[in-house]
Amino acid sequence: PPAWALSTGSAAITVAVLDTGILPHPDLAGRTWPGHDFVSEVAYAGDGDGRDTDPTDPGDWVSASGNDPAIQQMLDSDTCAVADSSWHGTFIAGQIAAVTHNGQGIAGINWASPLLPVRVAGKCGALLSDMLDGMRWAAGLPVAGAPANPHPARVINLSFGGDVPCASSALYQSAIDDVTAVGALVVVAAGNGSSRLMRPADCQRVLSVGAVRQDGLKTDYSSYGSQLGLMAPGGSMGEGQPLYSTSNTGRTQAVPAQDHYGTLQGTSFAAPLAAGVASLMLSVNPALSPAQLVDRLRSAARPWSALPATPGYAPCVNSLLRPQSVCRCNSEVCGAGLLDADQALRWALGPAVLIAPVDTVLPGATVLLDGRASVAVDATITRYAWQQLQGPSVTLQAADTAWARVVLSPSAASYVFELSVTDSAGRTGRDQVSVQAVAPSANGGGGANGVLWGGALWLWVLATVAAQRRCRG
Repeated sequence: PPAWALSTGSAAITVAVLDTGILPHPDLAGRTWPGHDFVSEVAYAGDGDGRDTDPTDPGDWVSASGNDPAIQQMLDSDTCAVADSSWHGTFIAGQIAAVTHNGQGIAGINWASPLLPVRVAGKCGALLSDMLDGMRWAAGLPVAGAPANPHPARVINLSFGGDVPCASSALYQSAIDDVTAVGALVVVAAGNGSSRLMRPADCQRVLSVGAVRQDGLKTDYSSYGSQLGLMAPGGSMGEGQPLYSTSNTGRTQAVPAQDHYGTLQGTSFAAPLAAGVASLMLSVNPALSPAQLVDRLRSAARPWSALPATPGYAPCVNSLLRPQSVCRCNSEVCGAGLLDADQALRWALGPAVLIAPVDTVLPGATVLLDGRASVAVDATITRYAWQQLQGPSVTLQAADTAWARVVLSPSAASYVFELSVTDSAGRTGRDQVSVQAVAPSANGGGGANGVLWGGALWLWVLATVAAQRRCRG
């Protein structure tokens, strides 16, 4: 609530929910753009067809018998399980954007920003190709066979998980890089295995979110690791403290009474809390880049040392390779701290540093570092300060201006330069730019091709390469 004194959202910022689809619900009325359904296989779609323009969730239940042969094969191989419909995407949508002051249900984090429903999962989970296409489309990138998305998202919530490290596939990371490059922050769930992070939560350029209980302790289910961005409430059924959001009473198909609410727990539902706060930050400062959003969310997080000690619980230990139980968080295990919406918006008000990208150059070249696009919110920029962070030592000229100049070393090398900006209110912001100095080659260069990537909703998953499992939340 203190954050709402600074912003309750902006209609100019779109938040995408990549999930099982979204149901009609009174608390979501008027809160969504037209989305898209990327579930391509009829057997798993549940709506009688493949990809289409209707992202409504038809239910993802799996029966004990009478299934399509493809689903029955997955049941027999233990890569899918009998389950009621989860209404997973509808629950997350309510957390982010449920209508406020309508005398019903709950209050979403963002009162004004529209949701973009992108259905990527059905029965037994999702195909990697469907998830990849859905993510690209949500960010406004072209996808073959799908209409152009006229409402690109600035924040994408992916409550997905996988069972291998991100480093196992550089091309998996490249898909996230493509989305980030067009200005969309990807927020992902840490996972519910109470184990080390796996992709996409351990990928670069995402904001990975783990789950704490109401008392600030790491939940028994939340995965962990030094790559975590931060933690947020994920609910704890065992403690009688679940999260509450929009849902439906139907065990298979949705029932006509659409005003149901439900309780769940999981890192799937910690992630949208951070996604919602990120959308509020963009509402007050739309110039913030995905990297700046992550940096400011982490800087604004309530440090673990500020939380009261809870007797009877040991500190979390990152070196354990087996599942952990409830424990006291620290930065090694739980990231920068606990999500703090009020402080995050205060950090968002600081100047947004925008540096023009630098093309690959020759060794010894003179490079112009251009930060003139940097902007302040309700203030003026009073100070620029460039510094070198990586690479052979070089001299920065005009380092106290928006447009600095540097002559690179005569040898091939990689450099990183940072610009810090201070505004008239005393607030600061910073960002970095990389410069690659490469000697010419007679053989030319090459590139990389994108491939299908993904993980699983924290539900059961159908993958094109390897089956992965899902779990509630």
